[in-house]
Amino acid sequence: MADFDPTQMSDEDLERAMNQGADFTPPEPEPTSEPEAPVDPEPEAPAEEAVPEVPVPEPEVDTESERLRLLSEELEARAKHWESVAGRNAGELGFIKSQLKAIQAAQMAAQAGDYAPSEPAPGSTQSVPQRDGLAEWAVQQAVQQSVSGFEASHPDVTEIQDKMVEYIKTSGYDMQSVLAMSNPIDAQHEMNRALEEAYWHTKAAVVATRRAELSVKREAIQTKAATNKMKASVSATASAPPPKPKAKTQDEMTDAELEAEMVRAMNGRW
Repeated sequence: MADFDPTQMSDEDLERAMNQGADFTPPEPEPTSEPEAPVDPEPEAPAEEAVPEVPVPEPEVDTESERLRLLSEELEARAKHWESVAGRNAGELGFIKSQLKAIQAAQMAAQAGDYAPSEPAPGSTQSVPQRDGLAEWAVQQAVQQSVSGFEASHPDVTEIQDKMVEYIKTSGYDMQSVLAMSNPIDAQHEMNRALEEAYWHTKAAVVATRRAELSVKREAIQTKAATNKMKASVSATASAPPPKPKAKTQDEMTDAELEAEMVRAMNGRW
């Protein structure tokens, strides 16, 4: 019989050992499980404190500098507008001068007896000179190139093109007269001049509106600042304690006040 500790056996095992004798095989002791080591709980991550969102203050605009900048831009636009108008007037003046010279030449020839006005033959009609298809196409291409080049050199034209069209209509300018020209170079120059005139007039009007809005905003800021300053001054005056009365000097006291002061200083034994 194998050695075994009876104190570690159950009643059933002891009874089997007595019945089996030397053939009894004690049961294998059950392995004792070691107590599980306590697992420390993982420390909880501290909750992130909600950081209050601080509103980002809007950058202060130097209204005076902006006003001067807009004024300079407006004056420049007006100067370029009148420069374009002067170019139109110069062209019209040149045409008038050429017509006047032709009339004067005809008058001089008539006075010399060399001028004979041509009269149409009876029954014939005087035809108006017509442009050929090539000249008309060349003028159209020149005008289109002028418009494309103008849009490329003035990127903001799309923002004010409606007002430009309104100005052209109001001024009575006939754009079709440009297409009726026979010289494509002259047509291109005139189209570019007309667009410049409308653009700079509209540009000056837009900038003037912005400058007026800025002036209103500037006045509102100044009024608000003056009001806040006045409120702060009134509040400071109301909260300040009244000044303590200044003690009189002996030279400023009356005889009665001097006598009372001597009595007080001598504890009433004066």
